[in-house]
Amino acid sequence: MVVARTEQKLVVRVFWYAVAGVITIALNPGLFALFHEVLGWNNVVAYACSLALVNGLQFIWNYHVGFRSSQPIGVSAARQITTFAASNALNYALVIALQALLPQWKLQIIVVVQTFVAGLKFLAYHYWVYPHKREHAAT
Repeated sequence: MVVARTEQKLVVRVFWYAVAGVITIALNPGLFALFHEVLGWNNVVAYACSLALVNGLQFIWNYHVGFRSSQPIGVSAARQITTFAASNALNYALVIALQALLPQWKLQIIVVVQTFVAGLKFLAYHYWVYPHKREHAAT
């Protein structure tokens, strides 16, 4: 049945995206703390580096696991780059702005913002970057 297969694909995508999300949401504040608190980097540079590392790993995960596709990477490359750049820019801008307003909540802000942006990014990946093509029933 077409609807069941489409729903199953959505559930699988949500599951693998959530697995990557839990890992990256835990990893990002940890890397930020390492760069900022342990190594003494400026928070702007520390967050840029942690975000780049985490989202680079998540990008690879999404392509090979969460949104696996038989299409070559070039087919959706422009949509991937656009989603990656826009989500990183939004995440970075929100985190840096909120950390300036609430410096005592730096790590918590990273988790909240990354969770919010991840939801938007999932929608972009599912419906735009790697859209699931519905199969039409024979008439």
